[in-house]
Amino acid sequence: MAVLVVDTGSSSMRCVVFAEDGDVRFTARRQYTMDLGPDGRATMEARVFVEALTGVTAQAAAYCKENGLTPRALALTGQRSSVLAVDAQGRPLYPILMWYDKRSAPACAAWNDACGKKIYDTCGMRLTPVASAPKMHWLRENEPAIYEKAYKLVGIHDALLFLLTGEFATDASFASRSGLMNIRTLQWDGELCGLFGVEKEKLCRLLPPGSRAGDLLPGFAGAVGLPAGLPVISAGGDQQCCVLGQGVSGAGALSVNSGSATYIAAVTGQPVFDPGMEVNVNAYCTPGRYVCEASNMSSGTAYQWFFQTFYKVCGSAAMEEMDREILASPASAQGMLCVPDFAGRGCPGTDPAARGMFLHIGLDATRGSFARALLEGICCDTAEAVRYLDALGLGAPQVVSSGGLTGFSVFNQVMAELLRRPVLVRRQRETTALGAFANALTALGDVKSPEEFFAGYRVQEQVFEPTPQGMDLYAALLERRKNVKEKLK
Repeated sequence: MAVLVVDTGSSSMRCVVFAEDGDVRFTARRQYTMDLGPDGRATMEARVFVEALTGVTAQAAAYCKENGLTPRALALTGQRSSVLAVDAQGRPLYPILMWYDKRSAPACAAWNDACGKKIYDTCGMRLTPVASAPKMHWLRENEPAIYEKAYKLVGIHDALLFLLTGEFATDASFASRSGLMNIRTLQWDGELCGLFGVEKEKLCRLLPPGSRAGDLLPGFAGAVGLPAGLPVISAGGDQQCCVLGQGVSGAGALSVNSGSATYIAAVTGQPVFDPGMEVNVNAYCTPGRYVCEASNMSSGTAYQWFFQTFYKVCGSAAMEEMDREILASPASAQGMLCVPDFAGRGCPGTDPAARGMFLHIGLDATRGSFARALLEGICCDTAEAVRYLDALGLGAPQVVSSGGLTGFSVFNQVMAELLRRPVLVRRQRETTALGAFANALTALGDVKSPEEFFAGYRVQEQVFEPTPQGMDLYAALLERRKNVKEKLK
């Protein structure tokens, strides 16, 4: 038996083949990049995702056939908040407005001034250009012919579900990132739809996370070598599935996922609203639970930008060289500070227009010390968000960490020193896909809940403990950084 999990990220799509015990047997991957413009645009063509989905599922199907594995289901998780206008046959009418697209920022500022608290209290989201609703409004105002012609306004996840099943559907964990769903009822909200000028008829049918969205169509099945009629499961948004895959299910731990951006999350039994509206309240990927989510926008993206700009362009071909120079640079980067708001600032002090900076640079600075300052700045941003959650009563005695940056031990140790608590790094790197797999097993009826699956799952982890010396050093760094940022206001 095998379950195929498709995880659609911002820079790549993966199809992970899981055996019934949760072991990863095979992974196929396709990479791609967003098209960015100086006006804040961030777009992609829908065909990129169609081609990626076809490619990775065909590879996974071939692996299953060669190794005697019978596919039981195809489960989808992925990035949230992107917007695609399609016709009744699911054909794209316009490029995808990606989650990173910032052209709706002026409208968001106006809505926040006029009724920001009401929006937050209804949908659980502080309004920023990341949300789907402002992008839908932007499309209506700037491309009215496209908006009127659109049969549906879908996310990337929804578009892939339609390609696979012929059904226009999404689940509440994705919809809770739109700014259009009532977080208490988990239904599209008429008042919010009216505020943003989006007709409910243009939105997808809502499902609970972990639901069977439909059956695999014969045409797609035949093209990739999978059986027609295979259950297709909407497993939940990528961040929610990551939290689930980390094993963070209650008050004992916080989740940190450092991918393109960093997301810091706590699971709760009811919506917990932040008076400062910094923390988003989203539907979790299992029934009856919510996730309170803070975020910082410049983690893996900023790290990759620095590598591309200052290492690869100079002839360095491997990220490991940058990591080695960081390791050789003294802790606290010779007094250098970095505020890594290169893609805007998240929690606390949300500001999509913020930009990054390096400060306190001396003549002894090296390329490695700049890289070290950047890494420490990313960790400082995360520490500030964790402290914010602590103040809301959502803190926990330990942190479970995953994402690309956790492959570097220095990152994990600096995180532990700044957070002043143990950081647990799961050796299973595909935590998002693992959470989606557990939800798929539940939808298939193999287990009663994801928690039942994880009760028997072999968790392997590495623990990074804070040291007294390190905690003192990084507490001073965090305070210096705070004072500098105050002076620059």
